[in-house]
Amino acid sequence: MKLISGRRLSARHLLNFGCLGLLLAPLSAGRAQIYLPDPKMDIDTAANTYFGSTKDTAGRFLSGVTVEFSAENTSYIMVTDDAGRFKLHIPKYFAPSALKFNCSKPGFVLARATKRRPPGGAVSPVQADCVLAPKRTSAG
Repeated sequence: MKLISGRRLSARHLLNFGCLGLLLAPLSAGRAQIYLPDPKMDIDTAANTYFGSTKDTAGRFLSGVTVEFSAENTSYIMVTDDAGRFKLHIPKYFAPSALKFNCSKPGFVLARATKRRPPGGAVSPVQADCVLAPKRTSAG
């Protein structure tokens, strides 16, 4: 098999593409997209950095929390790591003030979500933190 550039694909390349296809197969094309950074692009000049943590109302970090930044018809979604933290880069054409911020996890409700821009008028990095409260079940 040949690429447009005329280079031959090795068996290893084909295996890598096949594995990527298997990983992406369960995802709906309309719901999930993977963006690979352009190696020529300087991420610090092309994107704003958002970082933060998620905790419960007792102050314990929560892992597996879905963190979402959205504006217009675009959403940037990730899940917090084992330490309840996240970090992502969002293109600069989405102003931090225009992005809505939300966190969710099954069995919890959002108690508070805060975004803090850095001091001195800088735009990035933006710290975003969530506090989630356990859902109360109704007895009955």
